Amino acid sequence: MKQENSFKLVKDNVALITGAASGIGRALAIALDQLGLHLILVDVEQQALQSVSDTLTGEPLIFSIDVANAAAMSQMAETVYDKHANVHLLINNAGVMGPMAPIWELEDSDWEWVLNVNVKGIANGLRAFIPKMLKQPDASHVVNTASEAGFAARAFVGVYHSSKHAVLALTETLAQELNHLKANIGVSVLCPGAVNTQVLKAARNRPESLSKTSAANEIGERLSSIYEHTIAKGMPATDVAQVVIDGLTTGRFYLLPHPEIADLPAARAAAVKQDLHPQFDPNLANFLTNTPAAK
Repeated sequence: MKQENSFKLVKDNVALITGAASGIGRALAIALDQLGLHLILVDVEQQALQSVSDTLTGEPLIFSIDVANAAAMSQMAETVYDKHANVHLLINNAGVMGPMAPIWELEDSDWEWVLNVNVKGIANGLRAFIPKMLKQPDASHVVNTASEAGFAARAFVGVYHSSKHAVLALTETLAQELNHLKANIGVSVLCPGAVNTQVLKAARNRPESLSKTSAANEIGERLSSIYEHTIAKGMPATDVAQVVIDGLTTGRFYLLPHPEIADLPAARAAAVKQDLHPQFDPNLANFLTNTPAAK
């Protein structure tokens, strides 16, 4: 259903993207640059962020900061609004996957790292920018990146799925709150399936203070090899970026690059109604049993 706010994606809009140095964020930066938007790019990977900036036709502002750092995000918002009267599009896209292991084997640092980036990072973006967007003259829009993992739960990736359930819930909550206030701010949530990105290599950016991670385990190693194969064959990030742009143009809330994801809530509702015990996907379980562990 089309949203009511008056946001339009047009040339010379200002868009801010977190997690802009790679994957979906990078693809969005390139696509929005081609549409003539002024960009603010945020990522912890400074060199990769500069590399993205160098490929663009415009001159984006770049900030090499951790979205989990609330003070840094707040200061960045002040700097952005010193330069621009409006931020028309806020894309909270930064995210990490975390270790693959049984829930009881995950370290405190695993939970802290994934939840800090995937959930608190989005909350920090909203706290830094929504109050200013409410006061600015132009209409605006927020896109939060969740995942198909927001609609389903899968064994051995519990910390990631937990975080993406939270992202979906906080985005649906945000939309209700802004609608109740009759704010001129639209909201969308991006929920892709497998996308060909570096998400499995997210540990390269894990803070040293949270370096202790769960011990290697055979299930995790086998599952990682399956995920690597699936992600390598996943949708190109450029296609996901186009789904976002198309969804913004038509005012959609749920941005689903993989349309079959729309069937997941009904499957869960049916299981709840029938009180079915959660089952590990039999096809994945079969692969997990018969796939050699990564060397």
